[in-house]
Amino acid sequence: MLPKSKPLWTWDELCSALRQPITSGPDILGIHFDSRLIREGDLFIPLKGRVNGHDFIPHAFANGAVGTLTEIDKDRIIPHLRVQNTLNVLNELAYYRRQQLQCPVITVTGSSGKTTFQYFLSSILNTPPLEGSFNNHIGVPLSLARTPEDAQYAIFEIGTNHSGELAPLSQLTKPDVAVLLNILEAHIGNFTSFAALEQEKFAITSGLSENGIFVLPHSLSVHEFQSWGKKCLTFGFEKDADLRIRHIKDNRYHFSSISDETAVEVPGGGNHRAQTLAACAAVLLVLQIPLKKLQSVTSVLPKGRGNIHSVAGITIIDDSYNASPSSVQEALNVLRKTPTRSRRIAVIGQMNELGDKSSCYHRNLAKHIKNIDLVYCVGELALPLYEQLNRQSTFFFQAADKALLDDLERELRPEDVVLVKGSNSLFWQSSFMERLLARLRNSDQVK
Repeated sequence: MLPKSKPLWTWDELCSALRQPITSGPDILGIHFDSRLIREGDLFIPLKGRVNGHDFIPHAFANGAVGTLTEIDKDRIIPHLRVQNTLNVLNELAYYRRQQLQCPVITVTGSSGKTTFQYFLSSILNTPPLEGSFNNHIGVPLSLARTPEDAQYAIFEIGTNHSGELAPLSQLTKPDVAVLLNILEAHIGNFTSFAALEQEKFAITSGLSENGIFVLPHSLSVHEFQSWGKKCLTFGFEKDADLRIRHIKDNRYHFSSISDETAVEVPGGGNHRAQTLAACAAVLLVLQIPLKKLQSVTSVLPKGRGNIHSVAGITIIDDSYNASPSSVQEALNVLRKTPTRSRRIAVIGQMNELGDKSSCYHRNLAKHIKNIDLVYCVGELALPLYEQLNRQSTFFFQAADKALLDDLERELRPEDVVLVKGSNSLFWQSSFMERLLARLRNSDQVK
């Protein structure tokens, strides 16, 4: 929470941003649309969706909200501004705050690694990370509206799973540095072709400021959609990349440009996270900050992005937030490289939104499952992987349910290393990891 001496918004500013007459009202310390997450001093913005947020205005004020924006008439005792559409108003606040910002603005997109990137870069630049993965048409304007006017840096992530979603959000954030991490198969089922997916990702540059820099993988620098005359800076393992990566040993990597270099332990390890950190290094080059600053990167990964848990002597790699074919392959590489005197076990959940090639993508994972002692395939879409593996040490479960938890509790033993990786709706939304860890902590069967 911001100190009361420095509000996030004054009531006068809110009125000005929304082009309403100036009225008296409280200072605002934070903004949210979820009444359950409201803290003392927050502004509550009720949105209409599966539920009507206006129904929760009393709950928001009970939790400490000091004001609200509303589409319906409210008791004058409650500080509020009457508006036509609260989602549109959220965008107006975001636009107004973006006009106020004088700091460098960095916006990132990619098929995977966005939240990890903003965690890494926020720690390197010593600026607070965003709360969660707020990267859609609601989360991006919310993140902008939450950014203090005097911020030293502003970092935003933009996600997309359909054509036409990314450009408006890039134009809203108007980045000084636009970062494209990668283009993988995630959400390919929602696009007419892989080329359409690629074109959508390159739309991150549509809002790039006049003197802005486009940071992207060297492998994409000669892409057909990269022909708009943007100033570019590339990163990658290629020798011609502006920011070059070289693996030293284990989780240690060397990062270098033509004039600077440093070596860093990459949190979580793996070439995919090294490339994410390299994208951060490229941003440092743009900002004219020495690469040595990479050494201050946080060792803590965002939840569900490769976090390591140790419970009952078992090591669990929690990569359960989401999955695509490429990210599963990278996670399996990390599992294989994790030292153990016991077994390596992969709990692989189905990968969603892969379209009519879903079965093929799942089957193809089989060739990447090497030196893995046990494999659990979870979810109906993962059945082709189970059938392709066709071995005794592979099991199939229809869902991430009690039956799977029961089997893992019976099977796991001390010194095992377990990877949990699958689509968001399978493991993450069902709180599977929390349930698994609780089971193992309280189990009498793990000996």
